Amino acid sequence: MRSRVLCRGSASALPRMPSRAQLRRFTRTLLVAFLWAGLLIGLNGAARFKKPQRTDAAWYNARGICVFRFGADELPNTAAEFTSALMEGWRRSVVLPGHGDQMVQVRGNYPSIDSLRIDLSDASILDKTRPLKPTDKKISNKGVTVGFFELVGDPLVSGGAKMSVGVSASDVRFNFGKDKEGTPVVMLTDAKNGHLRFEMAHPDIEQLLLSSAQEQAGKFGLSVDKTKLKLTARDERSIAADLKLSTRVGFIPAGLHFRADVNIDDKLNARLSNLSCWGDEILGPLISGLIQPALKKYNGQSKQLVAFPRGDVRLRDVHLNTDDGFKVTATFGS
Repeated sequence: MRSRVLCRGSASALPRMPSRAQLRRFTRTLLVAFLWAGLLIGLNGAARFKKPQRTDAAWYNARGICVFRFGADELPNTAAEFTSALMEGWRRSVVLPGHGDQMVQVRGNYPSIDSLRIDLSDASILDKTRPLKPTDKKISNKGVTVGFFELVGDPLVSGGAKMSVGVSASDVRFNFGKDKEGTPVVMLTDAKNGHLRFEMAHPDIEQLLLSSAQEQAGKFGLSVDKTKLKLTARDERSIAADLKLSTRVGFIPAGLHFRADVNIDDKLNARLSNLSCWGDEILGPLISGLIQPALKKYNGQSKQLVAFPRGDVRLRDVHLNTDDGFKVTATFGS
């Protein structure tokens, strides 16, 4: 009887390996974040690390720069009420800095205003904020027009990492509505001459990946101790990424290496190639062997780089740079 008790105790002390299904889910979750790092940050409190959309969707959904929480159940009648509702929406998405009372600036006659500026500089994204899920079915015809729209974050903070974000566009329209779960929102439904800028230093990219990977890996029985990322832009439309994860299953180490190339064509579709995973240390080879089948469905896959919530607005051009961290510049419009 004693020997049986000891055996049971010894077995329960051993760490449990994640199942094949858990590893595949973790791989799907990791894949896009590995390739695009900080680009997965939703400016309006979207999850920092989430699995890709359906296979027919784009790699990245731009709702973070197009859909904002709104602190009123209907579109207000005055510019002051509109400003206040935008402020309240952002308070539910970010921790505002000391100058937060000036974060939203509206100029001109409402609802056809001359300019709208949203300054998120030094704000911190709330990690637990539920991602917005906009739908055209709940977007009304009521809205505001803006001669010039600008959103800046210099810096914007997420997971202890800093990034620089800038979005601007002319002849913009925002329509009021609700997302799939009933949250009041305003959505950018039209824009001309839009520009997007995103910059992130290399240490901040690794910090963001580490905090995100640690958050997600725990759900699958893994611990992540360290990340090491290398991004190399071969030209303005092609990038190679190498990621090393130092992980553990319980107290047993498992090193995982991921590699992929991303190439963007003239139609702004992004294609993954040379996607691979291998392992070292004690459990790395075993875990990587379970992960590799999940990667095969993505290797060679090509789909739209960015999808805007409203089909009228589209990406027009994009340029990548890895000289000092990671920088993306892009243009968009209706």
